[in-house]
Amino acid sequence: MKNKIIYGLIIIMVFSAIFIGFTYRSVQAYQVVVDGKNVALYQEEDEAKEYANKLQSDLNSRYDVDIKLESRIDIEEVEVRVNSKDLNTCEDVDDITDNLKCKIEGYQIVLDGKDTGLKVEDKDVMDKVIEEFKGKLEIKADKYQVDNQIDYRKNFYHETEFSSWDQIKDYFLTPFQSEKTHIVKEGDTLWDISNEYDIDVEEIEKLNSGLTEDLKLGQEIKLKGSAYRLNILYTSDQTKEKSIPYETETKETDKMYKGEQKVEQEGENGTKEITYKVYYKNGEKYKEEEISEKILKEPVNKIILKGNKEKPVIRRRAVSNRSGRSRSYGNISSPACGYISSSYGSRGGSHTGVDIAGPYGSSVCAAMGGRVIFTGWSGGYGKLIKIQHSNGLVTYYAHLSSFNVGSGQQVSAGQRIGSTGSTGRSTGPHLHFEVRRGGRPINPMGYVR
Repeated sequence: MKNKIIYGLIIIMVFSAIFIGFTYRSVQAYQVVVDGKNVALYQEEDEAKEYANKLQSDLNSRYDVDIKLESRIDIEEVEVRVNSKDLNTCEDVDDITDNLKCKIEGYQIVLDGKDTGLKVEDKDVMDKVIEEFKGKLEIKADKYQVDNQIDYRKNFYHETEFSSWDQIKDYFLTPFQSEKTHIVKEGDTLWDISNEYDIDVEEIEKLNSGLTEDLKLGQEIKLKGSAYRLNILYTSDQTKEKSIPYETETKETDKMYKGEQKVEQEGENGTKEITYKVYYKNGEKYKEEEISEKILKEPVNKIILKGNKEKPVIRRRAVSNRSGRSRSYGNISSPACGYISSSYGSRGGSHTGVDIAGPYGSSVCAAMGGRVIFTGWSGGYGKLIKIQHSNGLVTYYAHLSSFNVGSGQQVSAGQRIGSTGSTGRSTGPHLHFEVRRGGRPINPMGYVR
């Protein structure tokens, strides 16, 4: 019985070996290996190559740019004993592609020759940065110039190496503390440099030990301040109205005495419109140039008339009238020495006497004998003496600095009664001499000259 069992097992093993031999046979095949992992097995080499190419093309289709494959894809010829069903099998292409390692084409941003450390997939990102920058600084100019050299270095990068949008914005749109140097040019002062760079004079002095206000041409001055890495330049045409000052014109006339003058025509400023080209950097004005000018209103010159007529000289002496005959009220002596600075009837006819200019404190004498009827202050006359004469005339002596007589006192012709001054409504030392008859002023020049 025992032998029968043994013979039975042997028969089963023989038949099993015969079955396996017919089912699993040794064949030449081609397996696709990705990073050391078998992912496909094909009897034909072309089929294995087609699968490998499919992996590469599927990866390329996922990106709009060139890529550089880092994963290793190999096709190996092997001899295997396999069931025919296990030939020409592979793992899902998408699953394998998801795990392929590669680098993507991109660009490193270089600003003014310096590596920014920023990596981007598309160069157009800088256009977006500039638009954001303009919006932040409220720059509305359609035409502008980026005053930076922006270059791109092409390379391949892992996806994780590319800079995020927030990183890019932070680099370009956030101001930073910068160190710079100003070279002194002709006419520069510390105040000018302070205004140009928006930094206090005290801060400039701290950064430059021993700095004085005596700046030398070409001198280097260290500065520190807030700045942006990007610089956007643009211009704007602007107009301003500006006043044109009038000029003063002087004309001589023989209708006025020397030393007298009056305004014939008041001056009036004109107006002009000036167009400037204003230069801006990052929204801050740094220069302007005048490009055109238009007169809106011409100025009107002020015209001053100056007298060139010689002034008559008054000497103290008794004289008669112009005809040589004495008047019924007698001769009048000159009350002071000097020249006539303002004649009777001048100032539009309002002047009621003659002004005799003379040194301050010089003698004033009675023009005729008579009785002093007033000494004191009288409004615009200032210090005034009035003398009543026997012929019915009353003489006035105004703007005096002092009195030598008192009210009620009798005086004789030529007697000193006071001193020249500038009291009351007066612009300088002189005697205002006035003759009145019946309370009305008359021209004394027909009797005193």
